[in-house]
Amino acid sequence: MKKNQNYIVWAVVIIVVVILVVWFGKGDSVEAPENLTPVAETSTIPVTNPLIGEKITPAGAAARIYLSTRLNIDAKEIKVTKEDTKVWSNACLDVAEPGVVCAQVITPGYEITLEARGTEYKYRTNNTGSKVVAVM
Repeated sequence: MKKNQNYIVWAVVIIVVVILVVWFGKGDSVEAPENLTPVAETSTIPVTNPLIGEKITPAGAAARIYLSTRLNIDAKEIKVTKEDTKVWSNACLDVAEPGVVCAQVITPGYEITLEARGTEYKYRTNNTGSKVVAVM
């Protein structure tokens, strides 16, 4: 009788494992439909900043604000000299940070060059400017 109980226990364990693998294993195979358009694409149109009169993207404005905060100067003192459209291979905008794991997703954005008080600064952003990373 004891031998039959061992078979029943092992059969139950195997069934539970199979159910768990089937139930939780489905998440790995989900793919996004190809016809989706990211919402961020609609917010990259350059706009004229009423305070400065300069036409820049929202990402450029975000980089300017980030630098003005970092340098503790007025944003009017910072000039956006270049905004290049880029496609980054990960969510970290292709800038490696120690201890940070980056989502491996295509991330459209910009490489932005700023000039403040005679010094040039480079930043990378996503399309909307919600992520700004300094490039050293």
